[in-house]
Amino acid sequence: GGASQNATSLSGRGGGSFAPKKLTERNTIASIMEQNLGNSEKPDVIECKGTIMYIPTDKMWYFACPEEGNNKKVERNADGTWTCEATGQTYNTKENRYIMKASIADFTGSAYVTFFNEQAIEVLGGKTADELETLKEENEAEFTKLMQSHLFHTYVMRLRVKMEEYNDQKRQRCSISSVSKVDYVKESKDLIDAIESYV
Repeated sequence: GGASQNATSLSGRGGGSFAPKKLTERNTIASIMEQNLGNSEKPDVIECKGTIMYIPTDKMWYFACPEEGNNKKVERNADGTWTCEATGQTYNTKENRYIMKASIADFTGSAYVTFFNEQAIEVLGGKTADELETLKEENEAEFTKLMQSHLFHTYVMRLRVKMEEYNDQKRQRCSISSVSKVDYVKESKDLIDAIESYV
């Protein structure tokens, strides 16, 4: 139907919340595979409504340069300082930045996606990766409880889909460029409008 015909090729990465499209302009998760998205030069950008089903908690963030505007990785030195791989400069501290994998699902299927820093903060109740690292170190049970509390919430998400080659095999990589809580009043109105358009 019309909801699975709306992939567009765009570049650029958005922030946290955004203004969602109409319900009839969305893709389903199954349509990502069905339409073989991500094969063009630029990523395909689609919008879908999905529920977060699972978040692996072993590698949720990476160690980044603390300098503003520099998100490059840093390596820990023997003396406890950190060296930036991009600039070669050494720092006393580092900043954790999310690169969080998650499984999302809708009524058609499920997919693994990647949330970057701003989008992960949005779905984790405003918690930064530094705050979560501290919580995990100090009280793992509380950390686990907090992570579980963020499962089974539904969002409208903008996905960038790109085909990547890994070990001589092509696979789709889906990353979240924007995320917004579901506005159920607007969803209801859109659903009524969609039904009326078919009558």
